Amino acid sequence: MLHGHERAITQIKYNLEGDLLFSCAKDPQPNVWYSINGERLGTYKGHGGAVWCLDVSCILYVFMITDMCYI
Repeated sequence: MLHGHERAITQIKYNLEGDLLFSCAKDPQPNVWYSINGERLGTYKGHGGAVWCLDVSCILYVFMITDMCYI
């Protein structure tokens, strides 16, 4: 089980290879994890509030996080 968010998770996504899991929650700190063993690789800081969604790009090898999603 992944422990790292202080509030409810809003979204999770895997990268294309399936070895990384990205999670965001109603707290301001999205996380990235190894999907194999659940080890947290890092926490992304700098958001002022809840992070509602994220997306992973396999083309640029970056991922984008937004405080509010507009579709």
